[in-house]
Amino acid sequence: MLRTNVFPVRMPQDYVLYHYHVDFNPPVPSAAIRKSMIAEKREMFGNFYMFDGMQLFLQLRLENDVSLLYVTVLVIGSVNVIQQNTASLKVQFQALLSNLED
Repeated sequence: MLRTNVFPVRMPQDYVLYHYHVDFNPPVPSAAIRKSMIAEKREMFGNFYMFDGMQLFLQLRLENDVSLLYVTVLVIGSVNVIQQNTASLKVQFQALLSNLED
């Protein structure tokens, strides 16, 4: 027996989503921490965004196809010393997802 979890998704007639890929430097192994880093920049993304840890979907297009963002992160060192480091996020446009006719 074959089962699937396919179901219809109703979308507005004129939806548009912009797909971006996000690279972190230094690499961040935790998706939860990557999500919190993106959340720090939410004012750039408008009222709505989706982020799965590497892929970012927006309802608006960013000004540049490649944007370099910086966030401050706190790192606990080996002797419980808290250090403040800067991480960069490279947000690169991938595709326009739309149901509008070209």
